[in-house]
Amino acid sequence: MKQNKIFRMCAAAVIGLLLACMAVVPVSAENDPTRVIPVDGNLTRIAPVDPDLTTIMSVDGNLTWVHVIPVDGGSLVIDEGGGTDCTAYAGSWFVENHVPGSVYRFVVECEYADANRAIGEMAEFRLEGPDGAVDTWSINDTPFFNDDWTGTLSVDFMPERPGAYHWEIACDKGGESASSRGDLIFR
Repeated sequence: MKQNKIFRMCAAAVIGLLLACMAVVPVSAENDPTRVIPVDGNLTRIAPVDPDLTTIMSVDGNLTWVHVIPVDGGSLVIDEGGGTDCTAYAGSWFVENHVPGSVYRFVVECEYADANRAIGEMAEFRLEGPDGAVDTWSINDTPFFNDDWTGTLSVDFMPERPGAYHWEIACDKGGESASSRGDLIFR
């Protein structure tokens, strides 16, 4: 009898705790999350966006929480497989449901495939955001070593108003280079 009473009290406490936790779960101020859609309609390039992705950033000299929305900034590839070949692709994106104060993070996938065919040259990757922010990565091609590299470049951008904004990506290895311009369009 006493065990039955203790079990009921514990069950009631657990149920009460669950109800209290559900009551304090934050509710989004926006019914529709921001969506970034490719202008060309190629939906296979869209990565899922975490609507709760936030970070602390310095905005006008003050540290504050901001909503960060990742944008596929394209890809850069330097391949020495059949001689040195550089390729660059940055797409065009349309933003629905823009929330002022959101930060858009351009993320560019980069790959360097070293085949020791162009030895001793520097391989360079570059991303320049709409506001002039730059991220770069350089690889010194060492003879007889495999310098393969896969990684990302990223810059953050907070648009002031609706409009069209552009970013530039480029790669270079010796005499071969490639570049592409991407578009982010807001209503």
